[in-house]
Amino acid sequence: GPREYGNAVHMAVENFSHKYARAIPKAATAWLSAELEAQLLQSGFAPEEMAFERTNLLALAQWFVDWESERRASGYRAVGIEQKGVLAIPTPEGDFTLSGIPDRIDKSPDGLSIIDYKTGAPPSAKEVNIGIASQLPLLGYMAQSGAFGDLMKQDVSDIGYVRLSGRNAMARAAQGEPGGRNKLYTQTSDLIIQAAEGLRKQITTYDDMNTPYLSNPLAKFNNKYADYDHLARRAEWASTGDGGDDE
Repeated sequence: GPREYGNAVHMAVENFSHKYARAIPKAATAWLSAELEAQLLQSGFAPEEMAFERTNLLALAQWFVDWESERRASGYRAVGIEQKGVLAIPTPEGDFTLSGIPDRIDKSPDGLSIIDYKTGAPPSAKEVNIGIASQLPLLGYMAQSGAFGDLMKQDVSDIGYVRLSGRNAMARAAQGEPGGRNKLYTQTSDLIIQAAEGLRKQITTYDDMNTPYLSNPLAKFNNKYADYDHLARRAEWASTGDGGDDE
């Protein structure tokens, strides 16, 4: 399914980044295309499905190698790949632990660049700017606070989602500019400040025992696969209205 596909693609590009950390040879595209196929097979995709996927995987591999080459030529170098970070945030009720694993952290002449790979559609620039999609700004806050070690305790110059898809070249180009962040984003430093302040407000709100934990506070971002929907009985409630989740 989509989750297995995404995990396989993530693993393939992660292995690529480790294997070709120093230089990217001419054979890199063929290697990545084969690695993508191998990871999909390992994830449970059938061999006969590869006849359909192979062209898409080759297109993705070629795009990724070109993107990575341009990015390195612009002065970016990976310093953290799938590295877990933990940040303790003091509160009156005790420390709140913020943890995260960015797909990749690069270092550039201007500072750190935090990347999240997406095989599906990434959040829109508007969602990032108004703080609904706060994953990357919070990872930036963690990095600047030393959550990923002293080497990455520095200013974050850009954040961005990179679309990993072999089916839609326009989507890849729109989200994967080698030079840095999406041009529609607010200034990265402002996004990080906004996300950190928003998190502190949320911590204070939920430290109040009278604050309810809402199952789906933002209806637009309804997630049919949320982990705790069964406890909120969302499918049962939705079946009483139009277009329930249980269809």
